[in-house]
Amino acid sequence: MVPLYSSGHRRQCGTIPSEKKLANEGITALAEYDNDSSGLQAAVRVMIGKLQMTAGDLAKAKENLHFDHRGEISSKPAPTAYEVHESLYFTTVCDLLSHQVGAAKTSKAALDKWTSSEFRTSRRGEIAQNVIDADLKGFAVGSLLLDWRIDILESDQAKSPAEKTAANTAANHCFRSSRNRTQLRRRLMSSSPSAT
Repeated sequence: MVPLYSSGHRRQCGTIPSEKKLANEGITALAEYDNDSSGLQAAVRVMIGKLQMTAGDLAKAKENLHFDHRGEISSKPAPTAYEVHESLYFTTVCDLLSHQVGAAKTSKAALDKWTSSEFRTSRRGEIAQNVIDADLKGFAVGSLLLDWRIDILESDQAKSPAEKTAANTAANHCFRSSRNRTQLRRRLMSSSPSAT
């Protein structure tokens, strides 16, 4: 069982029987499309990975969410830029839910690197630059939320007061950075332990 920050408290993924049952039913329904001939394999793997995460099976979720950062996986069609972004984002979430700060930082770094280089160049010529810029702006909000969650987890696992202070300072910096991002700020406020 893995903890999930939700509305200022933690709960365990996969512990609510009806939620786990629905996730597993979704996985079963989607499994028939996890093949080369469906034309949906990459999207299906991302969806299955997210459902496995909800059901509390983080190891299997990470397997389904694993795409090479250039999309070089054995799925047909190859994942879109958005599917690769989702896979990298939710791999970081899996690491957070597993309490693996180091792995979460590594996954987050891979997400940041891919978003700032591969996504930007992979979309040129396909769509207008203003759409790419809007996507990157949206990705930045999600990225900031991941940074905040990593800092909170790091604070929870701190072995010394100095480490805890440093992690809390970093988390507060993320919060202050969200000042002009109203939606994210509301989300951080509702997830903050002091908000309950």
